[in-house]
Amino acid sequence: MSTTIIDEMNMKKLYELCETMEKYQSYCYSLRQYVTNPGTSINGSSVPFYILQQFAYDQEHLANIKNPEMIKFVAAIADTACLLGTFPYPSGGLWEVSMTKPNKIMNDKIMTILTQECEESQNKRILQAAIENHLTSSVMSLLKANEGFFRACTKRQGLNTRFVWTKVNSIDVSVIAEDVISRASKVFRSWFKPKCHRNACFPPGGLCFSKNRSGFKLKISGRTDATKPMPGFFDTHKDLRVKCKMGLLNGTIGFGWIRKSAVSSEKTWGLFVHPPTYIC
Repeated sequence: MSTTIIDEMNMKKLYELCETMEKYQSYCYSLRQYVTNPGTSINGSSVPFYILQQFAYDQEHLANIKNPEMIKFVAAIADTACLLGTFPYPSGGLWEVSMTKPNKIMNDKIMTILTQECEESQNKRILQAAIENHLTSSVMSLLKANEGFFRACTKRQGLNTRFVWTKVNSIDVSVIAEDVISRASKVFRSWFKPKCHRNACFPPGGLCFSKNRSGFKLKISGRTDATKPMPGFFDTHKDLRVKCKMGLLNGTIGFGWIRKSAVSSEKTWGLFVHPPTYIC
């Protein structure tokens, strides 16, 4: 039976899911470019920190992702941003850029093909191939960003750099594409069980989010004998009260912010090591 994919899919949901993929591709493209231009910023934050902030603001949505490959993909973007966030800033300061524009999945060519009558299975294969190609481009950008990090920073004490490379290199884009199509199907039925409480907020390979949307409060005690932190990390020579928004690099690095104080002239985002494992 010949039909168009328009008849089989919830197009509003499909567009919504594709726009999310496009947003993530813009993050990947921007991180790739940041490797060669580490002085760039968006809305006053370095590009990696801006991307991490967007994830922190979107934690309610991200925490509910069920597909394991999608979790891995998002975590890989965040972990790559974490690594690049340790790049030293140029002496001249940061300069503003715009987020790199992604490719459109549902472009005119794809829409023309999808509106033509043909077998349903063929329609879905065309759509899946378009999503897979888009995701593959994003993954390649992440790999190039990580390669650039390795070349520029041969040593980053305490950062599991190879862990990120392995995660990016193992993303199965076909699984993500299949999930997108399934979720946009008019007959989609979720088989996932209701969300249950986890004992720890740092699931292997995923992202950690505070159960409190404003962040988890904690105190970093300063040490007079502490070594100077790497770029992007909070200086722990003084006591700091931080709001931890999420955990990165398999829970070994925290990302959060401190209020305007004697330590900082304005609200400041930064990284810190060994955040607490707290109960969800």
